[in-house]
Amino acid sequence: MTIPDICLLLEQHGGIDLFLQEGKPPLTRIDGELQSISNSPLEREVLLQFWAECGAPAESQDFDVAYTAPTGTRYRASLYLHMGRHGAVLRRLKTSVPTMEELGLPASLLSDWLLRKAGLILVTGPTGSGKTTSVAAMLEWINHHVSRHIITIEDPIEYLFEDHTSLFSRREVGMDTQSYLSGLKHALRQSPDVIMLGEIRDVLTAATTLQACETGHLVIATLHSSSAVEALERFTRLFGQEEREGVSMVLGAQLLGVIDQRLIAGIDGAFHLAAEHFENQGVSRRYIQENRWKELMDLVQRDDNPANRSLLRSLVALVQEGRIEEESARRQLHNPQDLQRAMKGILSNGGR
Repeated sequence: MTIPDICLLLEQHGGIDLFLQEGKPPLTRIDGELQSISNSPLEREVLLQFWAECGAPAESQDFDVAYTAPTGTRYRASLYLHMGRHGAVLRRLKTSVPTMEELGLPASLLSDWLLRKAGLILVTGPTGSGKTTSVAAMLEWINHHVSRHIITIEDPIEYLFEDHTSLFSRREVGMDTQSYLSGLKHALRQSPDVIMLGEIRDVLTAATTLQACETGHLVIATLHSSSAVEALERFTRLFGQEEREGVSMVLGAQLLGVIDQRLIAGIDGAFHLAAEHFENQGVSRRYIQENRWKELMDLVQRDDNPANRSLLRSLVALVQEGRIEEESARRQLHNPQDLQRAMKGILSNGGR
């Protein structure tokens, strides 16, 4: 059985992730559970051939690439070695870009941010929380509403776009540019209006991101984090102690807002988005510039500004709407007991 055959089985089973290991049957994940889609163990030669098709040397320890199956379905593939044997995890990519409304994003708030000519929008959350899909929905909104030159720097390219009112320039790390940093630096010379950065991973990329905002560009970037405020603290901590004061001043001035998200398995079997977000305006700018993260966190918790919403409030809404179980919501919180208080209308100061 070849990898294309296995991909076809995955699509027929409705799976998203495909787990391949030398000497073991292929598995997929359906409704959060690993399931076998074939009883035949994978032979070493099959994986070696797949690695060659992906352009990965047989001795590579780690290799990330976009893979297109003969059916036309696109996958994000991560190839790796485990105990000297070959393995791979493939994630099936959606071909159509959902709208912000379909995803459950705060579309009115985000569309206001997306109309700005310059500034930074951060989309944050843990691995597998749907950050790439949310960013794709934002870019597609721009593509249908305003005329912009959009440069994306991704690893790998996942969603495909057709130009409508905007022009896309897509750059894949490893194929079209050496790194996120290299792609970002060169993007500044390519007359962009909007730059989408797949991930901020290091201090030089973070610094260049702020420079792009300061020179009049709208930058949309992702960052791994456990909350919206933690994302900003982590951003500043990429820099040395002596640089942080200046970085915080620029970040406070350039940041438009942060949306931090989770995908939670629902009662209906689908995944639902819980999103924490805040708009950087007024007093929040000062909190960021002065690294007053506790005060900023308290600001996000308050319910007197519709532009700000805590993860706790988002989870409560999903439970009350009958979309997710209370236990699923509790697992997303640092302080699970806060959910019960919030369900009774008593939002604790530390809940998030």
